[in-house]
Amino acid sequence: MFKKFRLKQILHRSIPYFIISIVVIYITKTIQPAFVINFEVPLFSRLFIWMDSLIFYLKKILSPLYFSPSYARTPQLVLSYWYSYVIWIIPTVFLILLIIYRRKIKNVSFAYFVFIIGFLPVSGLVPFIFQNWSTVADRYMYISMIGIALLMGTFYRHFSFKPLRILIIALIVIFAVNTALFQVPVWKNNISLWSHCIKKTPSEANAYYNRGNAYMRKKLYERANTDFERAVALDNSFTKALYKKGYLLLGQKKFDESLKYFNSILEIDPEFAIAYVSKAVIYYYLKEYDEAWDEIRKAEIRGIEVNSDFIKTLENVSKKK
Repeated sequence: MFKKFRLKQILHRSIPYFIISIVVIYITKTIQPAFVINFEVPLFSRLFIWMDSLIFYLKKILSPLYFSPSYARTPQLVLSYWYSYVIWIIPTVFLILLIIYRRKIKNVSFAYFVFIIGFLPVSGLVPFIFQNWSTVADRYMYISMIGIALLMGTFYRHFSFKPLRILIIALIVIFAVNTALFQVPVWKNNISLWSHCIKKTPSEANAYYNRGNAYMRKKLYERANTDFERAVALDNSFTKALYKKGYLLLGQKKFDESLKYFNSILEIDPEFAIAYVSKAVIYYYLKEYDEAWDEIRKAEIRGIEVNSDFIKTLENVSKKK
């Protein structure tokens, strides 16, 4: 027999998890500053972004298929859909029903509360850096899944017919195993992972950038170059992709073309310090040593520690320090 727990008992036993959640929420918000996002969502519109995130995650819970590291569901995209301004009705009605019947379904209300709180810091109510690529991501559900576990436990406890309980467990296990088998090939390596993401969201510049990095680690430079070009084509302000494109051109000793990319980066973000170092390397090869020293000073002002061997080499050829 399952013992019936009151809400106070559940809350008491959940305190350690809430403490962990608060720490995770704080860390998540701290390492994802809002001031670097490309699109500032108006305060009132953030409510619609949050509701869209809630609906998205509920759909994923009900139909956990076609997972991806990114869904390209940016605030701009969400707000461009007319239904984003009415879809809030669904979770609101559900919340009202929970309030009305809270005495009869206390555990369900509590589980729903945990589910919402778990992803609240990255729900869109407060801007965060990953919104440049997507407001929603599977990893934001880790804490919220505690609420789903509580909900499943509550439903399971109310089924007194033992064969039905066994059937429910069997179906969950079968579905989980099937989902895992489908996902294993996707997560085989970074190339397969980001190729899957590109297949699902071909407009995702970050996916091309990450696959390009994976190709670079495999020394597949031509493929990497193609992916960086696609990333830049999708987002011409994507400084990291611009840098990798310039870096590959530098490796091919195409100095003039490479320099254009580094200059483009610094026009977008003058604090992208590593671009100054790369420009210094180009000027070194072009034997324009004064310009190389200027770029090194700019990099050092921004906190970059330039390679000491390169500094010594530049000192020897330029006769300067």
